[in-house]
Amino acid sequence: MNTVDVSGNSRFTTSAPFRWIIIFPILLYCCSSLTPTGNKEPADYHYLITLTGLHEDSLTFSLSIQKPVSLTLPCHFFDNPLYTVSDDVIRDLLIIDADGSMLDTLCRLEKIGPVQNKVIELPQTASYPVTVTYKLNTAAYFSDSTTRLPPIQINDSLMYLIGSTCFVLPYSPGSLVEFWRSPVQYSLEVQSKIPVFGIPSSSFSCATTYELLFIQMISGKQPVAKSYAAGMEVSFFNFSNIDCSSDDYLTVSTHFSGIMDVLSQKFGSFRGDTYTICFNMKGGGLEGSFGFTMLPPNTSTTNGFYEVLVHEALHNFIGIRCGDYDDPWWKEATATYLGMVIAVRQGLYVKESFREKITKEVYFADSSRFRIPLSDPWLRENMFPENVHALVYDLGAKVTMLLDLQIRIASENRYSIDDVTAYLTRHFDNAAFHRHDLLAAFQLHGNADISEIFSLYIDSTGTVPSEELLQQTYFKLDSLHAFQ
Repeated sequence: MNTVDVSGNSRFTTSAPFRWIIIFPILLYCCSSLTPTGNKEPADYHYLITLTGLHEDSLTFSLSIQKPVSLTLPCHFFDNPLYTVSDDVIRDLLIIDADGSMLDTLCRLEKIGPVQNKVIELPQTASYPVTVTYKLNTAAYFSDSTTRLPPIQINDSLMYLIGSTCFVLPYSPGSLVEFWRSPVQYSLEVQSKIPVFGIPSSSFSCATTYELLFIQMISGKQPVAKSYAAGMEVSFFNFSNIDCSSDDYLTVSTHFSGIMDVLSQKFGSFRGDTYTICFNMKGGGLEGSFGFTMLPPNTSTTNGFYEVLVHEALHNFIGIRCGDYDDPWWKEATATYLGMVIAVRQGLYVKESFREKITKEVYFADSSRFRIPLSDPWLRENMFPENVHALVYDLGAKVTMLLDLQIRIASENRYSIDDVTAYLTRHFDNAAFHRHDLLAAFQLHGNADISEIFSLYIDSTGTVPSEELLQQTYFKLDSLHAFQ
């Protein structure tokens, strides 16, 4: 994929009464020194997004920075296929410090994941807070037929933006996971004359860069359906070229209410009072922080549409709010397996179709490209650019099924992979876990012996479970009512 190309360095423009006599002044002083709850310190990074109309020139981003930091410009790698970028993606960049001085900055290239990003250095003499203002050049983005990503756009009728494509971010050297998962105080405010969906409210916050990258903001259309679930209003939008009947939209929205209720009961509450689903992809789906994007509705229970619907909703917990440091397979493998299982339990995915998919032996035509352990850190930034993500989705889901059975056997069917996953997402909300945390979660839920599964299929190269083993595992799980 092409990214913005800039080379070299460049410039941008003691008795009881007596004790009380002593203690009272001390208490009075301490209480007076407390920060009033109404005067909270500002977030490290505050974004003001102003939208006066559906046109690029009507959209302005302003970032207020409270302390010295380097900044990295979009487009950012966000754990999904890469957008192709043909030009600078931001324009009219203006950086002003607290004294009103326009700042000159040094620019260099830094590799963040698979992407070469522009990183700008603010001068040491800058007074804070510093304000960074800019507009977008959405024409620089295009999504080809292989990535199937939703188009980034803002024109006379529509707006669709993803956080990875529009936010200037703080940069610090380190691993990709540290960049994504380190705690950061982000506050966001959206001032708009037209309705904007995909955000929980006009003022909200994000706890990590990863969560910020997956914000999806849309505008320009009315909802095709609404539903209420898990204490939220869910709005559905059709940005695709495929029109569906109002009955289909109603059917999908009704089923999704049931899905949301099940997920919230198991994994915890969704954030905010609103949730947005946008039909805007040729296939599959793209997880989001306060909703998601996916392929247009298909109410058949045999083609896997509802599997994708559950999968993307699960990513609210598995991936967006809870991540991993050592197991790049966990996010997609777990969401793929549970997405299918929960859809089957809800009567939205025919069990025989699920059985055929989950028990089919893993086969890759070009096997040499896929001889990579599921736990290999290389996968985190290369599974999509190198087109080997099927290893994680397919093999990973099947391995997750093997783990599910071991948990159920060890715990006498009291626990399942659902419980292990819910434990992780609740205990590492707004954070990420290490391998020892993952293993500890299995120990807490039946203490299953999973060492062989990890050794053979997760930490080794080229070993896949046989179709016979997959069939045996499926039918044993079925006998334990795992899919009911």
